[in-house]
Amino acid sequence: MFSSNFFLTILLASTVSVGYGQRLGKTVLAPDKPAQLAPSFDYLDNIRYPGLKAKSSWNAGHLPVSCVAQADENGCPRKNMKAYAIWYNDCANKAWTFCRCDVPSNPVTLDNMIEVFGKIPLSSRIFVRNFMGIPPVAGGAYAYATGGDIVTFNPLRFVTMLHELTHIIDGANGLSTNAAWAAAVKADSCVISDYANTNLAENLSEVGSLVLLEIVNNAEYRRLAGTLGNFACLSNQLKYAKQVLTPLYRQLDTCPPRAIADGPTTQLVVKRALGGGEIWEADISIRDAEPKHKWFHADYFKPGDI
Repeated sequence: MFSSNFFLTILLASTVSVGYGQRLGKTVLAPDKPAQLAPSFDYLDNIRYPGLKAKSSWNAGHLPVSCVAQADENGCPRKNMKAYAIWYNDCANKAWTFCRCDVPSNPVTLDNMIEVFGKIPLSSRIFVRNFMGIPPVAGGAYAYATGGDIVTFNPLRFVTMLHELTHIIDGANGLSTNAAWAAAVKADSCVISDYANTNLAENLSEVGSLVLLEIVNNAEYRRLAGTLGNFACLSNQLKYAKQVLTPLYRQLDTCPPRAIADGPTTQLVVKRALGGGEIWEADISIRDAEPKHKWFHADYFKPGDI
């Protein structure tokens, strides 16, 4: 059994990026994910929601630097990026920061963001720095995780939030780059879904849904296992995932310290551009204050993947 400090002391073994690792080439246990897995994962939407304690808007133009960087990268005008402080009843002494691109084309509502994020168990919520909602980009990702931030371009169900969250946990603790995970995958003959075959990191995030299902609804987990050969062909993956993820998927009675710092902020200054119009300039260098993270997982889900 790992010590309580295990998760905060593992260092990333290598740089992780989009396309990290090779496809796994395994047999898929549940090739029809919508029919075989989705009904069970619907139960994850019923995970306990602690309720909203309070919310407030940041002052106009005052934003986390990472939110400005994501706005620039994904076509959201800086002037439309709004930041919010969100407090939940189970951790009322410190707020989480949300950023939302406030334009009519954005399907991600603040209410959806508040509820789906609040369902994250406290033991893993502490690894998230910022949560952002931005309009979809043509040809772009459904959602992604980078550093301590989760960025979504679509309203999220909890199973999708859990997938991105597990990338955050993984990136912070090196779980999918651990040799023990690679050995577990190699020892098994299958993976849970076609998407899990993408690479080691995506596989861990997919298996994470099974781990949380067992915690949230053990009876449904056992029923699903009974229809899929008791997960025998991925038993080593499940053993590893349960060992490292179960402590981070548990609800807590007290609010622990954050596992990631908030990051720098900036005050945007409005200046007139030559020929008219406005330029919203940051008071610090966004590139210097928010360099590219060493790891980044973009999820290009298709209908039925989520």
